[in-house]
Amino acid sequence: MVMTGMVLILLPTVSWDAPFVPTLEGQYVIKNIALIGLVISIASHIKPLRSR
Repeated sequence: MVMTGMVLILLPTVSWDAPFVPTLEGQYVIKNIALIGLVISIASHIKPLRSR
C-alpha cells in the first residue's frame, strides 16, 4: 500500500494538476489505494472457517 501511494508524493507533476485535482493517472492510483484499503478492511472482519 505504501508503494502504491508513493507515486502521489514522488511524482507530483504526473499525479496532480492542482492541489486536490488529480490527473487521470492520479485518479487511478487513488482508486487502487481505496480498493486495497477496502480489501484489508473486509479481510480483517472475516472469521476463519474453523471457528464458524
